[in-house]
Amino acid sequence: MIAEALSGAEVPEGLRALLAAVQSGAFPQAQAVKSQLTGPITLARCAPSAGSLLSLADAVAARAVAQAQAITQAGQRPVILLDEPCLGLPELPPRGAVIQALRRPILAAQAHGARVGLHCCSAMD
Repeated sequence: MIAEALSGAEVPEGLRALLAAVQSGAFPQAQAVKSQLTGPITLARCAPSAGSLLSLADAVAARAVAQAQAITQAGQRPVILLDEPCLGLPELPPRGAVIQALRRPILAAQAHGARVGLHCCSAMD
């Protein structure tokens, strides 16, 4: 998950393949396509040398926008899910910094017509 997020591919090959299948009619009842991205908090925690929290948030925002646009171009409603398993860990950045970092990709994706969700598989505040 972390390696893919840091690979630089804004629209991963798996999503491209899914969108090609959708466009070819493989899923005629589809009304939306979901893409899942590693969130900036988890990236900052797992790959601290990759950049500052806000620079990672901007990178996630760019990926979210690229994926929302690709899904829209395929004729589907984009659903973008930020995967943030590290939100449940101790010693996070201050609450305001966490909120600011999450807002960037959420608002960017929403501005491109995506519904956005946040997933954390651990207990969190």
